[in-house]
Amino acid sequence: MKIVLLCGYYYPDTVGGTEAYVEALGHDLQRRGHDITVAAPATSEDQEEYTHNGLRVLRYPVAQNPDRAEVQRRAVPKYLGVWDDWLQRTNPDVVHMHSLTRGCSVAHARAAIERDISLYITVHVPNVTCPRGTLMRWGKTPCDGEIRPTRCGACVLQDRGLPKSLAWAASAVSRTGLGSSIPGAAGTALQRAPLIQQRKERLQSWMESAAHVVVVAGWLKEVLGRNGISRKHVTVSRHGLSEDMHAIQRAAAERRDPHDPGRPLRVGFVGRFTEVKGPHVLVDAVCRLPEDVALEVQLYGMAQSKQDQEYLSGMKKRAQDEARIQFRGPMTDENRVAAFEAFDVLAVPSIGFETGPYTVLEAFAAKLPVLGSDHSGIAERVTDGESGLLIPPGDAEVWANALGDLSERHRADRWEWSLPELRTSGEVAEEMMKIYKRA
Repeated sequence: MKIVLLCGYYYPDTVGGTEAYVEALGHDLQRRGHDITVAAPATSEDQEEYTHNGLRVLRYPVAQNPDRAEVQRRAVPKYLGVWDDWLQRTNPDVVHMHSLTRGCSVAHARAAIERDISLYITVHVPNVTCPRGTLMRWGKTPCDGEIRPTRCGACVLQDRGLPKSLAWAASAVSRTGLGSSIPGAAGTALQRAPLIQQRKERLQSWMESAAHVVVVAGWLKEVLGRNGISRKHVTVSRHGLSEDMHAIQRAAAERRDPHDPGRPLRVGFVGRFTEVKGPHVLVDAVCRLPEDVALEVQLYGMAQSKQDQEYLSGMKKRAQDEARIQFRGPMTDENRVAAFEAFDVLAVPSIGFETGPYTVLEAFAAKLPVLGSDHSGIAERVTDGESGLLIPPGDAEVWANALGDLSERHRADRWEWSLPELRTSGEVAEEMMKIYKRA
């Protein structure tokens, strides 16, 4: 089969869980004899084709300074014709979408369908349904994920800086259509609820047009159901680790010294330095612990945006007098084995909803328990008390208590865990082939 894996971002410009999933799926399908192209919007208005890590990549152009109509999805994307021409020339059997962004949109999906190309969708992140992107109402409380225009509009406006009461009022007023005649940011704010209603309708149209929809976590299937997507149209297919990553983490486990209760507990964090990943919760928790609690926290990651760089600087400032906290820079292929070899437990303190994350699977492959937030994909993978501990997200005081308890468990040499068996990305690829053929 000739298969296009379409996503909103790709290497080498960005690094994230969806990119890693798409790359692994591409390799595994390629090994099974299929012709694979990864397609993603370019970071310019030029088309580019290259090979990255053995996969052919198409970067098609998108408008870099789009007008308001395109941003609000009321107009056809400026360079949609380039994507459509490429589809006509290459004539793939399948387009498998892994994102929903301005550059990887419902319009791009329709172009494939209009050429009688089978469309499949995998949902990786909550922002497919959540306009705020985190599925955390007001940034604090887990949401049920149902798209309700006034409520969601108020939540988005509060995220943009409006007080909650004013955000509610502006979102309610926006349903009158007042904002359509007002230019600029104020007009957009006063169209918020109608724009979110349109978002819900696009989501439903997009998913109904697909031959089948895949989600990588059970909670995502529930959220889609609350938004009118038939459960029969959706399959849960959980992540798998590539054979290479399994081998890397096995090496880390084999090289790890026997458990030594005489040294400090070593806690690792691996992920992006951004608020929804929650590393600040871990930092704040350690800062609350008495000095006689013996542990070391090593944080590996990178801050990609200016906002995330400021966030990282703030964490480092809070931790500057705390010798138990070490910022170790990005996780790379070169330092991954040594890093996981040095951990006793991996902390995954995410505040936002996770569909994985991959780091949980990497921890289990490296024979490490997980100290994770008790919600979303983390709670689906970690069994509290067996493969790790689950802690309420965002509560630094409770996290501090959990770290103290883990340190005591480590010191008392009660360090036995029952970790789950993991499937491989190859098994995921086999499952995708069955879905393609069945649909």
